[in-house]
Amino acid sequence: MSDERFSPGKQILKPYITGSAFSPAHSLESFASVNDDHDTNKYDTAPNSLFDSLNVDSDELQSNTYKEQYLKQLDEHEMFMELIKDISEELDMIKLTHKILVNVNILTNSDRCSLFLVRGSNDRKVLVSKLFDITSNSILDKAQSRKEIRVPFGKGIAGTTAATGEVINIVDVYNDCRFYSEIDKNTGYRTKSILCMPIKKKSGEVIGVAQVINKKNGEEKFTAKDEKVQLKFSLKADYNLRSERLVFQKYLVFCAIGIANADIYETSLVESQRNRALLELAHGIFEEQHDMDRIIHTITVEARQLLNCRRCTIFLVDNDIHTSSNDISLGKVYDLDIRDGETKEKIKKVRCIPGTRGLYIGLVKQVARTGKTINIALLHNDENKDTEKFDKEFNENVLCMPIFGKIPTQKSTSIAQLVNKLDGMPFDSNDENLFEAFAIFCGLGIYNCLMFTHVTQLLAKQNVALEVLSYHASASPTKAKALAIVEIPPAMELNLTDFGFDDALLDDHQSLLSSLRMFLDCGFAKRFKIPKETLCRWILSVKKNYRSVCYHNWRHAFNVAQMMFTIMQSTTILQHVSKVEAFALLIACFCHDLDHRGTSNSFELECNSPLAKIYGTSTMEHHHFDYSLMILNSENNNILAAANDSERREILNIMEHAVVSTDLALHLKERDQFLQLLRSRTLDLTQYEHRKLLRAMLMTVCDLGAITKPWHIQYRVAQLVAEEFFTLGDMARHKLNKQPTAMLDRNKRELLPKMQIKFIDNVCIPIYEVKRVE
Repeated sequence: MSDERFSPGKQILKPYITGSAFSPAHSLESFASVNDDHDTNKYDTAPNSLFDSLNVDSDELQSNTYKEQYLKQLDEHEMFMELIKDISEELDMIKLTHKILVNVNILTNSDRCSLFLVRGSNDRKVLVSKLFDITSNSILDKAQSRKEIRVPFGKGIAGTTAATGEVINIVDVYNDCRFYSEIDKNTGYRTKSILCMPIKKKSGEVIGVAQVINKKNGEEKFTAKDEKVQLKFSLKADYNLRSERLVFQKYLVFCAIGIANADIYETSLVESQRNRALLELAHGIFEEQHDMDRIIHTITVEARQLLNCRRCTIFLVDNDIHTSSNDISLGKVYDLDIRDGETKEKIKKVRCIPGTRGLYIGLVKQVARTGKTINIALLHNDENKDTEKFDKEFNENVLCMPIFGKIPTQKSTSIAQLVNKLDGMPFDSNDENLFEAFAIFCGLGIYNCLMFTHVTQLLAKQNVALEVLSYHASASPTKAKALAIVEIPPAMELNLTDFGFDDALLDDHQSLLSSLRMFLDCGFAKRFKIPKETLCRWILSVKKNYRSVCYHNWRHAFNVAQMMFTIMQSTTILQHVSKVEAFALLIACFCHDLDHRGTSNSFELECNSPLAKIYGTSTMEHHHFDYSLMILNSENNNILAAANDSERREILNIMEHAVVSTDLALHLKERDQFLQLLRSRTLDLTQYEHRKLLRAMLMTVCDLGAITKPWHIQYRVAQLVAEEFFTLGDMARHKLNKQPTAMLDRNKRELLPKMQIKFIDNVCIPIYEVKRVE
């Protein structure tokens, strides 16, 4: 190339053109290697672009006119490399497209050029051009302000090139039926010749179409020099031909690489935004669990924005209403419809009436029945529209998808219906996959809200049931007033402080008076400011809620409380426990077997009773405590009303532990711990945990106290216990269809003395030895 070809600006560039001005990307090595005269090593130390080395004003550098003049002074290889480098690092699709079109105009010496990119998938592909009729002097900002153009796949000249992957070169477009002349009529521009060339990936898939219009400089048509059908480089190509066809065709190969990279980059940005939107949705939904309207509002707004559509409607499915197998009952409908010019997103509750404009009830019910997504492009052309009305102002594209609850195998809790993407494209598989992920969060949010509502209703029903139960469980105020005015005999007269106390000598009325005496003599009524009538009603209510079983009845609770009272009055135990602890222990004694059914924990578990479902361990003991709370919370039965919050919490905690400690399975573990402390002389009753063990031992000592009574009392109690056990054995035989253990089998009554002695030796004597060691 001679120096005379250089303009003054080109003289500046000469050292770079003839020397080491190029630093081609790795992807260009294959291109450079096809020319045996070129050595890639000499392109190692160049600036990023020849344009970068110009020492001229930046405005002039950015001028497309100057760029065209400059490029035309280069030889083919130099110009080709420069044009490739111009687009090699551009990831913004709009800017990349504009650069490609300007460069193609220069390469083909054409008047105008357009680039159509393939969008959509499968049978819903369409060509989209955001930059149309670009000239070599076009400015990006002005070109970008135009509306995008869409061409159906396989329609028109560009659409045919995209569908077939073949080059189309038309000398006179008005003689070709595929040409759409309305554009010329609207713009006043006269199209003569068109050259359409596909832009392909390595796999051969068409990802775009470059369309050039009207050769300049008086030429009427595009010749063979402007096209080349074969896309691959030929190692034996003759570069001396300097034909435009080679340059243009090969340039489109690199354009395909740039477009693919920009597509990947654009997709990654979109995915990042969508993932962020999903996280924000999850946060918004799980933050709001109790208001269905607010959850649906969040879902509707986020769904419309996520898929960038005009309308989003959420249909709640009423699965509680039993209809025929072919019908679906729809509940509330939430509709968000964005029209042109509207900026606020207003969600309306609408009536679910078949035929309502824009609400495709038939599609919704079909999705609810099948649980499968329906995606329809151009609904008015679809055969399955169920003759519903469609909005003729728009080409109705509808995506209808089920939203499941906790697991997909359940019935759908709601249906989402999305209509018309704002970019005019139909919903594709990417939209379906995105909304499917979106629907998982929506389903969990709606399911949790439905469960919250259901639980709230159950709690309300439970409160009503407890209120009724409390009313019937509580003693009448008349009886409480009558008991309150009766004079209470002293403890000595009632023999309450005797370890050999026999409750059989007292009738039920005297047992109530004796119970009152215990609270009075221990000072609990005064210390905790319990009104006498309230204390009377509480004792009457406790007695009323013991069942008429053989042994675990009111008399047993009264005897356990009497034993605790005797220990408090006859020993130094009150020196080691606080007034609050002693008060809680006496209450626990009265309540420790409330509502006992004459059954055991193991029996309740084997029967899978409601109690066993509520309480995992110590089933009956936890039930006894909860029952005592119900009585305390009943009107005029709260003997803890005057206690401060701290004392109340402490009393209830001690009560719960004391009642649960009467479970012999737990007692055996706590007994071993307590014995270890005693034997190692490390028991320190100033420590709360050590006193906790002491309280547990006291409860069992009192619970089994009958074994320490005189023989006639002990014998009577043993007979009552045995009869209750035998009754339980009969229940096991009939309900569980199993042979009861010897202790519960009335057919083995003769073994009762032996079993009683074994119980005394293994359970009773060790606990009383603990008290002796203490």
